[in-house]
Amino acid sequence: MPHSTHDHHDTPLTEANAVLAAPDESHVEHAETGLKAAAIPVAVGLIIGVIFVTVFLAAFHAPRPHDLPVAVIAETTADAGAAAGVQRALDGMAAGEFRVIGLPSRAAAETALQHREVFGVWLPGQATLLVAGANGPSVTGALTGPFTRLAGAATGARELSMVDTLPVSPNDTAGLSTFYAGFGVVLAGFLFAQISYAAGPVLPLRRRRDMQRRLLVLIDISGSMKQYTSGHMMLAHAIVQGAAGAEIFTIGTRLTRITRPLRIRQRDRALARVGELVEDWDGGTRIGPTLLTFLGIPRFAALARGAVIIIISDGLERGSHADMETALRRLSARAYRLSLCSPLVADPRFRPRTAALQAALPLLDDLVDGASLDSLTKFILTLARPAPSAIDIWRKVS
Repeated sequence: MPHSTHDHHDTPLTEANAVLAAPDESHVEHAETGLKAAAIPVAVGLIIGVIFVTVFLAAFHAPRPHDLPVAVIAETTADAGAAAGVQRALDGMAAGEFRVIGLPSRAAAETALQHREVFGVWLPGQATLLVAGANGPSVTGALTGPFTRLAGAATGARELSMVDTLPVSPNDTAGLSTFYAGFGVVLAGFLFAQISYAAGPVLPLRRRRDMQRRLLVLIDISGSMKQYTSGHMMLAHAIVQGAAGAEIFTIGTRLTRITRPLRIRQRDRALARVGELVEDWDGGTRIGPTLLTFLGIPRFAALARGAVIIIISDGLERGSHADMETALRRLSARAYRLSLCSPLVADPRFRPRTAALQAALPLLDDLVDGASLDSLTKFILTLARPAPSAIDIWRKVS
């Protein structure tokens, strides 16, 4: 590797690292305005209102019980057939509304009533019905009519005697406190959701936050890039020193991670250590296979996700370019931005007409000049700004 020297490029390189920030889009609130912002809450409110009204009308416009369990006390042998008789009588008045069961004692019946195993207890021969007022007026009302008629038919009584064994609280005579408490909670939650949806976009609840994305640089050190290698290593050192989380790899005939030695603050010492670590200086070019090696190592591939990836290479691949295209496609899918910085672009006559570059162009966000530290530094300074894709730019040039 060529020896490093101090030159006038140190200042722009350090400056470049200070601005390698891209917006963290996951923390940006996108406000909806205009007709859509007003229409969605209105539509949701109308839909929920229609559903609410429909459900309540279906449940309460003509309520009637279905197989409501009631008990008949059969304390003696003579009362043994009482349950069946009551069932027949009730079916004649309100078929399917009640299910009659026999219980051996009043105590057993009252216990069943308190545990809601039955909702009424009929005392044969007494025209008396035991109820639990705590079940609510709807249950008591459903029992009153049929059993009043049953009392008149069985004993000739004009009125039904009702005994409330479990009355409602004196502070809730209608037994509807639980219903309205639940309804209030649901209504409050609905209104809160609607107000939050409408007001959220205009409330400064969250700030737009910028984060510095990982900068991943892959530097071609093959023989065709020999004259640029020294400058690129100085750039790599400046990036690691200034950009938190930056990662640097060399690619040639093999892949080498050089981030750790580049963390040494003294540049000459850092680059000397890099020179000892890398074994394929000025060798052949196997861009595609080397990039696939990078992607094949899980801890390396994870570095590419959401990163700004810069490949500094002339893109002159030996042999088939299929591996290079495959690797760039996979990198592009992972990266926030994928750029190829090629020294060849510095030539005004350059056009990306090789098979490898034609295949790579649709996958790149940038194809820019990588011949000098000045051009690379200026490019790094613009990374946080949106730019047309590489293919759009080069279509115009070509």
